[in-house]
Amino acid sequence: MLLIEVSEKLENDLSPIIYNNIVTPTQHNQNDKTNYVNDLNILKQFLSGHVIISILDAPWIFISLGLIFIIHYDLGFLALGSCLTLIFLVFLTQKLTSKQLEESQELSFKERKLVTNATASA
Repeated sequence: MLLIEVSEKLENDLSPIIYNNIVTPTQHNQNDKTNYVNDLNILKQFLSGHVIISILDAPWIFISLGLIFIIHYDLGFLALGSCLTLIFLVFLTQKLTSKQLEESQELSFKERKLVTNATASA
């Protein structure tokens, strides 16, 4: 919840600045101006997304495994095996989907470029 509040505050603080930069005529390219909004959205999604939560939770796995081993060594090995299985599945999923994700990102980039060019010429 805290990270969501931080991302909302960041958006509330930066939105007026970004809006003023977009509507104020400058020598910057129109594509640069639309990138401001995209950058803010990316930052907000990162702060409120699963990636940062996973990064903050990762160090606790060793403490959790240690406590489970203290309770019973069989449970500890079961938990360790489960962790290793999950790590294997993460790498397998990354390998199997990386090409499709790259293609999707490329298409998304082309779409944004097309929309930006269409709105800039309007």
